[in-house]
Amino acid sequence: MSISSVPPSATRTGALPTRFHSPWVQWPLVAALHLAGLGSLVLTEVGLFHVVLGVSAWILLNLFWLLLLRRPVISALLSLMAIAGVILASQFKFAVTWMTASFLDVLIIDWDTVGFLLKTFPGLRMTAVIALVLALPVLIALWRLDPFRVRRRVASTGAAGCFALLGALSLSVPEQPWEPFQGINHVSGFVRSGVLSASQLATFGWIEADAGADGSLRANAGAACRSVARRPNIIFVLDESSFDVSRIPDMKVPVGYDRHFQSVDGKLRLLVVEGTGGPTWYTEYNVLTGLSARSFGRLSFYVTRIAAGRV
Repeated sequence: MSISSVPPSATRTGALPTRFHSPWVQWPLVAALHLAGLGSLVLTEVGLFHVVLGVSAWILLNLFWLLLLRRPVISALLSLMAIAGVILASQFKFAVTWMTASFLDVLIIDWDTVGFLLKTFPGLRMTAVIALVLALPVLIALWRLDPFRVRRRVASTGAAGCFALLGALSLSVPEQPWEPFQGINHVSGFVRSGVLSASQLATFGWIEADAGADGSLRANAGAACRSVARRPNIIFVLDESSFDVSRIPDMKVPVGYDRHFQSVDGKLRLLVVEGTGGPTWYTEYNVLTGLSARSFGRLSFYVTRIAAGRV
């Protein structure tokens, strides 16, 4: 059998009542944890594809913990905590930034953002500490009370199958740039972003670049650029979501409308950027670095976080 039961005398529970080791107590507990996890996915995932992706992630999490711990109860509880953590963190991020959580939020830890978050919400640190203190005794108790064991061979086989399914689904329907702005599909979006990020990093690395350059680079390519004239102070004003509608043919605008887009010297200057109607950070990256966000391929959506402190 793939699931075995350990006698109460072998669980080292001391004076704890043996009735807690009864299958009539343990199996309903496992079922309740799984129902809670699946219910949270059904409530937050929209569409059959995303529900299947979320359920597959739930099964994979359980099999991962079973592979390590072999205990169904504590594996289900840890999986539920992970799923709930992703959903709550994603909902919190969406409430602040209008974007759901992605795998790069974990892969790239921006300590400045973490510090700003803790200063903005000073009670968040204490809430996390209290939750951890309350969770540890529960985990220890369930570890000692759970009489069931799952064979690691069964768990590893199932985990491999779920992992392959998640990869195939995520790569067959890649995440679109507008999806994180919807505020739904927190778990499936997190999983898909992880698969796509791993695929991008394994194939191209952080930046999509050719293996070699045509010709040879100039010897003084790294020399500092020295200006003979005094460098001007340039001030950029980012007017979010504005556009000079007078550039559209046959568009009538009020008199003096174009003054809104003129510099202090009365001149109208144009700037070509890579994003419009949403990804303002593309514009910031283009202006501040003079580089293209497209060099990061599928990871260009997170260009400012990847380039922070490096470019």
